[in-house]
Amino acid sequence: MTVADTQSHPPIERRAGNHRGWQHAIVHVLKVIILSRANYRAAYVIDVACPFVLGYLGWREATHWPIPLASAFAGIVVFSFIEYAIHRWAFHSAISFMTPIHNSHHDFPLAPTALPFFTSPGASLILWSALHPLLGQQVACFFLSGLL
Repeated sequence: MTVADTQSHPPIERRAGNHRGWQHAIVHVLKVIILSRANYRAAYVIDVACPFVLGYLGWREATHWPIPLASAFAGIVVFSFIEYAIHRWAFHSAISFMTPIHNSHHDFPLAPTALPFFTSPGASLILWSALHPLLGQQVACFFLSGLL
């Protein structure tokens, strides 16, 4: 992190004073990643690339357009609920270790902050592994493409 980065972001350690042990370590590591300009840029590239890759993999299996369209639309709808739940209960909860990190976003909304760049591909891999056997590759890929 550069000097400019530390001046544009509040010191999260002050806000995380009630965290102990492993929670403090996680907050510190996540702070370094989240406030990094490299993470900010990588997150945008990966967040755009993941849906395209999943869409391509699903399209290879597609036979008719209604199934991919419905699957992607369902992913978009589910994303809205998941995003609200994560934002509400993980980022604004009094007991979450993510709250101090997220507060820096509210204090400096124009600062380059993003979830760690590995969040989208990690979530995609975990969800695809669970959905693929249940729904098949086409539906799972298009659903995740809409979800991401």
